[in-house]
Amino acid sequence: MGEVVVVENVLSHDSEQVNEIDRRKRQKSVQEGAQSNEDNVEPAETVVQMSVVDRELSPVDPTIRLNNQPANFVEQKDERKIRQEKDLELMKMHKIAKDERKRLKKISVMDEINKDKMQVKR
Repeated sequence: MGEVVVVENVLSHDSEQVNEIDRRKRQKSVQEGAQSNEDNVEPAETVVQMSVVDRELSPVDPTIRLNNQPANFVEQKDERKIRQEKDLELMKMHKIAKDERKRLKKISVMDEINKDKMQVKR
């Protein structure tokens, strides 16, 4: 009970050593291009790489249209005419398909009628 051990010196020595190690790690990571952690709230576990990308915008070419709208009235009329022709063609194709379905249905009905007539004649 008579001995008193001074713990303060041991702790301060260890903390100085830890601080020195942390400082060296920070310096090394900053030299390697990592983001510095000056506040040192918690030492970074991994090195954070920062990269700066310098993008230069290309000049806008006035001959290239940025939207799909026609540049002038003549182009508008041409596009409208093309759309109308496509729509008309689609309508014709639908009508042909509808007429074909009707024709096939009519043929199948006629076949049924003919079968009934043939059975009666026998």
